[in-house]
Amino acid sequence: MCLAKQYWSDEILRQQRLQEAQSLFAHTLEHNSDKGIVLGNQAYCAYLLGQAGSVVRESLHQAPTEDGEMLYNAALGDLGIHPVPPDEAFREILEEEWTKVKGAK
Repeated sequence: MCLAKQYWSDEILRQQRLQEAQSLFAHTLEHNSDKGIVLGNQAYCAYLLGQAGSVVRESLHQAPTEDGEMLYNAALGDLGIHPVPPDEAFREILEEEWTKVKGAK
């Protein structure tokens, strides 16, 4: 994902890297019990690929509540790596979902 963001203006490279990242996240979800961070990355990648906000929110919401703060902080950190135009809108979704998670505790 970071390479896709670093070379954001190269649409072909960006799409290839994001598709590769999505594939790796899907594979990791099948073989890893620590799903919170992977789901967060998967949601962010889906957003960068232009998938609907509902898909992104669903992935963020699936992250275990106990991983919520770690996921939130990691996602904020990721937004700071090679910032791209869609990051601000994703930040808004992240903030909304984090507010829901905090309220559910």
